[in-house]
Amino acid sequence: MRFAFMAGDLFDKLGKNEYTEALTSFCIDEYIKKRQHNYDATSEEDKVPIDPLLKDIVELMFVRCFNDKGFKQALGIALEARRFDKIEEAIRSSDNILEMCKYCFDIAMSLIPIRDYRQKVLELLVKIYREQESPDFITICRILVFLNDSYNVAGILEKLINGTEDEYLLSLQIAFDLVKNSTQQFLIGVRNRLPIKKVGSSSTDNNNKEEEDEEEEDDD
Repeated sequence: MRFAFMAGDLFDKLGKNEYTEALTSFCIDEYIKKRQHNYDATSEEDKVPIDPLLKDIVELMFVRCFNDKGFKQALGIALEARRFDKIEEAIRSSDNILEMCKYCFDIAMSLIPIRDYRQKVLELLVKIYREQESPDFITICRILVFLNDSYNVAGILEKLINGTEDEYLLSLQIAFDLVKNSTQQFLIGVRNRLPIKKVGSSSTDNNNKEEEDEEEEDDD
């Protein structure tokens, strides 16, 4: 491997022949192993150095994926290698950001066993979803349920409730989804974070006003 890379321009690192593909695959696997080890390491002493040659070949692979519009392949490598920068770049560079977000979410929930890492990937997805021109609040809230983030769910509901009629209806749909897909504890957390409105206060005020008007007529 080292001799091949040290050959400089005589070795085409982005070549698509069988030998280059096999060597590139080996390099990516080694890079991923070391990145995962370092991500899970509890101290700097436990981390292992990563050969610059491995880094170079992986970076070139990302370039090739982006140039060939192989965004899902790039995302897969980035997720395995714990490369948040490339996860975000793969999603944002794609032709369909929402589709890539869904693809990333499916992988995160089915193939990432480490809870801490999965949570960070989901937090990144929420960030990207929120930045869209028309945020998919239903999906955002579903992800927030997995993050156990009742605070931000309550914030979204409050915003929608006080918005347009369509946004109000959307808040009801989200509320039904929450009842169906979240725990009682999570629902209580959402409820406790929503502003309290006095039910029937307006009707009580109207009744009081009517009684006052009747009293004034009797006095006359």
